[in-house]
Amino acid sequence: MSRTTALKVACFGGTLLAALGCGRVIEPGEEEGVQVGLCDPSQEWHLVDEQLDERAGQSLLWFGDGPVVATQFTTQNNWSSVERFDGRGDELFRKDISQRVNLLSKVGDGFLAVGHGDGSPRRTTLEYHTGGSSFEWRVAFETEEDVWPAGVYQVDDALLLIGTQETYSGADKDLVVYGLSDRGEPRFTRVYGDDPPTLGESSDERVVGSYAFENHVVIVSQAWLNGSGGPVKALAINSAGELLWEYSDTFQYARGTSWTVAPTSDGGALITGSPSTGGVGTGPGRLLRLDGKGQRLWVQTLNDPDIEDPEVTASVQLPDGDFFISALGWGPAVRSYRIDPQGNIRSTIVHTEEQLAGAPGFTRVRLMPGGGVLLSSELRELDGGTLNLLRVDNAGQPLWQHRIDRPGTAFIGDLVVGPDGQVVMAGRFAKQDSVDERHVLQLSDACQLEHAAP
Repeated sequence: MSRTTALKVACFGGTLLAALGCGRVIEPGEEEGVQVGLCDPSQEWHLVDEQLDERAGQSLLWFGDGPVVATQFTTQNNWSSVERFDGRGDELFRKDISQRVNLLSKVGDGFLAVGHGDGSPRRTTLEYHTGGSSFEWRVAFETEEDVWPAGVYQVDDALLLIGTQETYSGADKDLVVYGLSDRGEPRFTRVYGDDPPTLGESSDERVVGSYAFENHVVIVSQAWLNGSGGPVKALAINSAGELLWEYSDTFQYARGTSWTVAPTSDGGALITGSPSTGGVGTGPGRLLRLDGKGQRLWVQTLNDPDIEDPEVTASVQLPDGDFFISALGWGPAVRSYRIDPQGNIRSTIVHTEEQLAGAPGFTRVRLMPGGGVLLSSELRELDGGTLNLLRVDNAGQPLWQHRIDRPGTAFIGDLVVGPDGQVVMAGRFAKQDSVDERHVLQLSDACQLEHAAP
């Protein structure tokens, strides 16, 4: 029997199930007595399990007609479960993997579950599935250092697994790339990053974003020196690990900045981060636009007269070439902006505390196939948290909102959107008694409101 106890909840007929956070769809002609602005999920799976690994959590992938969910636990060392659901929320399979699986990726006709384990020996594992619980192939290889996978991509006849590796003492970190065959056999290893310049100092290079374009992968990293912030670097490599181009500048970004890397249609990216003074973030966010050959097109500063020092927390390129970014500033105040291809603000959206569900800012943004974007936020209060979703149209006006309020500190593990606009969110509530509650929430793109949220 599965160790998971699942409760599948469907909100039918406008029934308000407040305990699980279900709202109500507004039908034409209905206004009085309706909780305006909330939207029903088509399915909500509420799962209670052992304690989740606080170092990671959950990862999602849309595969076929439903989601695949990877979850890390603390009941055993380096242990995860991989679960696959169909479009109705029925579990197709669940299997255990003796690794910390925090990366799922679609490859060919199947998907990869990438796991890693620290300690001795240190291993990285790739399992390839085409739909069932039995893997088509599985490769495990030892690594010299602890490796935290950040992305895996199929390029020509190769798989490129990128990540951040760190010594067991945690004193130094480097960017590492593993080149593998299309069945996972190791081909090469490339390590980027300098050794500590002098004894007692540390020099770190960490992956902050990555994406694949045509026949290469672009990796964005930030360097730290002695724990302070530093410059950003972007590099492109092909399937053989050869460097195609590299970009770097001397601008100092803050340590712990809310990095966003939004790939663009030309193979470049919009990279955002916070400026640094002595390693601490200060001043408004910096917008850096690179083209597909690593050339800098422009740099802009996100200046808003109504909020102080806005920090970008989420960004994405829209189909028409504009950018949608969300930022938070001192106050607190949260704004979203539509930015033109040259980095100028076209429009500003002011978000209310209700739209944020009390959270400091939006942490993720996803494109919706029907237009507009989906934003997510999480309220991390010890006495009760909130998982929150807000759908806005192309002009930034809210269409619907869904929130789940539960005891415990709330964490969103991942958020994906299916090809037909199905929204799936994985989140958890961490309680003081070490019991975690997991929620896998599915909404339909057809979940619209007659009236926009206030």
